[in-house]
Amino acid sequence: MTTDTLKARRQELLNTMPDPANVMRASLITRSIKCGKPNCRCAQWRGGHKSLYLSSYYNGKTRLDSVPKAYKDAVSQCIKDYEISQPCL
Repeated sequence: MTTDTLKARRQELLNTMPDPANVMRASLITRSIKCGKPNCRCAQWRGGHKSLYLSSYYNGKTRLDSVPKAYKDAVSQCIKDYEISQPCL
């Protein structure tokens, strides 16, 4: 292979990779929490209030950060981009 061929192939591979600024190593989880109010619907149902969280491991600790529903699709895409960017062994 020539140098130009290798450079072209390298560029093709780079074009298929996601933007590193949009790559996130984490998990998106749903938690159900009861608020403790006796007249609330969560006290009568098993489910509780459902909230979306981003679970990530950083500096030896697991963090849970709340994710607004409006950002669910964007955060999911960042997590998928991380999975795509990992090489298969």
